[in-house]
Amino acid sequence: MGLPITAPVIASIRLPRVKPGMMPSYSFNNTILIASQKPDATLVAGYKAWEVKFQRHVRHGEKGIKIIAPMPHKTEQMVEKKDPKTGTVVLDSDGKPVMEPLVVPQYRVVTVFDVSQTDGKELPTPAVEMLKGSVPRFQDLMDAIRHICPVPMTIEAMDMNANGFYHQVEKRVVIRKGMSEAQTLKTAIHETAHAILHDKDRMKAENIQKDSHTREVEAESVAYTICQHFGLDTSDYSFGYIASWSESQNMNELRTSMDTIRHAASTMITGMEQALMERERAYSVTYDVYALKQSGIATLYEGRSLEKLGENGLTVHPEYYELRA
Repeated sequence: MGLPITAPVIASIRLPRVKPGMMPSYSFNNTILIASQKPDATLVAGYKAWEVKFQRHVRHGEKGIKIIAPMPHKTEQMVEKKDPKTGTVVLDSDGKPVMEPLVVPQYRVVTVFDVSQTDGKELPTPAVEMLKGSVPRFQDLMDAIRHICPVPMTIEAMDMNANGFYHQVEKRVVIRKGMSEAQTLKTAIHETAHAILHDKDRMKAENIQKDSHTREVEAESVAYTICQHFGLDTSDYSFGYIASWSESQNMNELRTSMDTIRHAASTMITGMEQALMERERAYSVTYDVYALKQSGIATLYEGRSLEKLGENGLTVHPEYYELRA
């Protein structure tokens, strides 16, 4: 049995079998290091974390697992601060670049232990809970998902046992009506991921074989990654969901899925951001329309911009006009 890892994201993955947020996250390379030293590991944390946070102690004589931990170092050199999402230089109120200390990445070897090497307080089991709450720019994000979805998407009444599905024959995505905005958005991305990654005709043509466990882990991991990117934390749902599907995955299958998840999430995020930018551009071009108050005054220049009138040497007298739209 390989290491059952859950909730992969673009830069890091998580190995929880407990309530989301309890266990630390590890990079993909560290996950491989953990698996190579202790293939049956499931829950990994540092010595102090086990004692303080989880009220468990590492048994005497247990051999630790060596991983690489980041230890960034701030230098005296100042550099322009950049937005982590856009990569653009951050400006202050005067329009000048904000400066910050240059951070040099450094690393050190640290020791962690698996839950099987500890004794103490029992850990809670994961649960899949429906997401609740509204989402800023919900409709814009849903439109962006529809933009990248390769098949039509509808929201319909359906059995409470399913939140959505990708119909392999009719080639369409259906989302259950009546869910919260957060759950609707997450489900729409999940099912779009299925439509992109797991269409049976495409998989057959490319000779790709994936069982239902792998397909669900990939789709939910992509959904989690994309939702995190756009500011929606789906951990309470995604971690328990992925944990329930990932028990049978071995390391070779997992590594293949990780590459698939990273590529799919990156491509889908790019497509959604392009759709959102186009929508913003359409919204940002607005005009106030003024019309002449008296019909008897010449109407030759109605519909012209102030710039065009100025180019013709004409002056607008505001007292003759009223705002119409």
